[in-house]
Amino acid sequence: MSVDPIAGDRVVTGGIDEVVAPGRANNVVAVVREGLSNVARHARSHAVSVRLSVTTGEAGQVVVEVEDDGVGVPPARTRSSGTRNLAQRAEESGGSFALLRPASGRGALLRWSAPLD
Repeated sequence: MSVDPIAGDRVVTGGIDEVVAPGRANNVVAVVREGLSNVARHARSHAVSVRLSVTTGEAGQVVVEVEDDGVGVPPARTRSSGTRNLAQRAEESGGSFALLRPASGRGALLRWSAPLD
């Protein structure tokens, strides 16, 4: 078990491959990769957290969050090809994508979700 440096959450690891279909898992990897790439290129942050949650059952879904404590998302972004791709992946999967301001008021929060099937 470890502690999330931004939210202070405890993190428990386990195998999600049992519940997330391979195609959806590929999307999850792409979301995490793009989120971390954006943090490295733009955020000027001291810490980043990646959270992955999976709920099962009839309304099962996978949620990916990448949160940093950097400068946040500028109001007038000049490039958006990576985030546009993430939004498209979410839409094609019947899910959602958002770039948000975290509850802390610092940095940015990328949230991507999709149904398990």
